[in-house]
Amino acid sequence: MGDAWKQLRELGPVLALIYIPTVVGLGLLVVVNLVADDVPLRLFFIDPVSEFSAPMYVGLVSNFGVVLWGSAASVCLFGAWLLRQKPDARPQAMFLAASGLISALLMFDDLYLLHEEVFPERLHIPQPLVLTAYGVLLVVNFVRFRRMVLESDFALLLLASGFFAASVAVDLFVTPEEFFLFDDFSGRHLVEDGLKLLGIVGWTAYFWRLSTQTVRSSV
Repeated sequence: MGDAWKQLRELGPVLALIYIPTVVGLGLLVVVNLVADDVPLRLFFIDPVSEFSAPMYVGLVSNFGVVLWGSAASVCLFGAWLLRQKPDARPQAMFLAASGLISALLMFDDLYLLHEEVFPERLHIPQPLVLTAYGVLLVVNFVRFRRMVLESDFALLLLASGFFAASVAVDLFVTPEEFFLFDDFSGRHLVEDGLKLLGIVGWTAYFWRLSTQTVRSSV
């Protein structure tokens, strides 16, 4: 038990770093609940599938996509952290850090429906403008670090980008009423979200390979 207390004292800065923001975040939820009477506190904590008695497979594909985004973000940021003190690997660390933050942004976008609901309905920013901003952010990142991209297995990245572009095109220009694969079977979700999932899979595979190869070559 004494060893445990000793470790806790030594880990003081780490504990502060991970727990203080968490407690502050929980406190902010209480503030939101007090300010907005129509937002019960419990809604922030419940599991939607359990609360609304939905089948466990509701959102299966969407949730898997969020897990993949998080995986890509984690491996990029961890790789950047490992490379941070190597002067000759500074550009690679910056590319991984930037790509990890972008992956995290896209994860939160999927998780909290940012471009579908939050931006257009709450902040009155049109969805096409939000998607364009995401596209510009991606282009700037890859142009800024183009040398590293060209030295990597960029075919995976190009393939993923093609799937993303096709998914966005379906989202913006095709209405559900126009999208029938056969008879009365609407293929909107299958095509749009299926293309998006293929893009996320390619994106995650690319950055896992890139992070692994970059860290190995710098050790």
